[in-house]
Amino acid sequence: MATLPLTIVVLLDDNELQEMTEMRLIYCRRAAEDHPGPFGPIEIVEQPLGQPLELSPTPDNGWMFLLRPGDVPLPFFLEQPAVALDAYDGIWGSHVGLSNDGTLISPIPETAFGCTTLEKLVFRNPDHWLPGSYFIRSETAFSMQSVELNDLLALWGDGRCTKLALPFIVSHEKNTEHDFDRILAYFRNNPVVTKLNVDGEELAFRIAYWNPIIESHLADGGLFEAAQLRAIRKHLAPGATIVDVGVNIGQHLVYFARIAKAGRVIPIEPNPDFIDVLKENIALNELDNVDISALGIGVGATVGKCRITAPDDNPQNLTVDYDSNGEIPVMPLDDVVTGPIDLIKIDVDESEIDVLGGMTRILSEVRPILATEVVHSNLDAFLEILDRFDYKVDHLFPNPQYNDIVAVPKPTA
Repeated sequence: MATLPLTIVVLLDDNELQEMTEMRLIYCRRAAEDHPGPFGPIEIVEQPLGQPLELSPTPDNGWMFLLRPGDVPLPFFLEQPAVALDAYDGIWGSHVGLSNDGTLISPIPETAFGCTTLEKLVFRNPDHWLPGSYFIRSETAFSMQSVELNDLLALWGDGRCTKLALPFIVSHEKNTEHDFDRILAYFRNNPVVTKLNVDGEELAFRIAYWNPIIESHLADGGLFEAAQLRAIRKHLAPGATIVDVGVNIGQHLVYFARIAKAGRVIPIEPNPDFIDVLKENIALNELDNVDISALGIGVGATVGKCRITAPDDNPQNLTVDYDSNGEIPVMPLDDVVTGPIDLIKIDVDESEIDVLGGMTRILSEVRPILATEVVHSNLDAFLEILDRFDYKVDHLFPNPQYNDIVAVPKPTA
């Protein structure tokens, strides 16, 4: 029996044709009459986009559906959210689109999935569906200062929203670039944190979209390159000294410091954006065995300078370029770290041969385990270095773009 009052707010845009507005209203009325689902009574109102909600008082147990300009509701859209009404205050669905000739509708892939937490949201194409049409509990909508993007993200942060894979609307294609920039700014400016359990330890990581590949794994409850980490760990005794070259946001570092019980971890990272997130992750995990004295420098074959570049403004494509006009100092690792070292992890986006070229003393005298990401074009040179310094490959993890290689010193005669 339909028991939940619902107000359908048809939001209007001055640029929308009157015929489009009338069609959206007709589809709302038909759905309310033929497929009301768990709702009733149902009121349909029109309101200009961008104005504060000014509606008559709504019962505490009531709901609203905000229908954005350009979105046309599907016949069964009022039945789709029934599964989530008890558990959430905001409910989004997937979208379908029209074929080029306007005769067929089909799912829009960027919206056809489920999501229930803020830390996962940024990896689920939120710009394609978050600013669109959605259900919201009436008292929640009226308690919010507005229903703008930042307010919706804050609502997701309270664990009170869900994204269903069920379709609610036919959506016309929108320009979402600006919306994603706003969503990204929210994650960069607010402490969004995900937690996961690894071998009985709770680890915490800031989600800031500086490394979407790693962070998406963390948000889904697992470690990036977990198999590689296990292969490395078998060589480590508690109390080991580890140098993490190209520490990035610090996922491997946290694993070494907490799970592998390292005595000392020394991160090397020249990128200031990664350094900021790394320091947050060190603090979140209450690590007291991390030596951050070498942060802010790059390592290479010789003394020099480097700069950080992002050719397409994609955080996944940041690279370190050796450049005499750069602002970041570069030093050989031989000059940066002294004393015993049990493991050196190297992940430096195609610069691994330069890094190895600056650690000949360490390779010949200290003899640590090496865990190195090697792009295919550098593989021959890498294997030559292993042979020159009497190392052998212990484990290989192939990838279409690179190999993760764990190498160990050959036993002495």
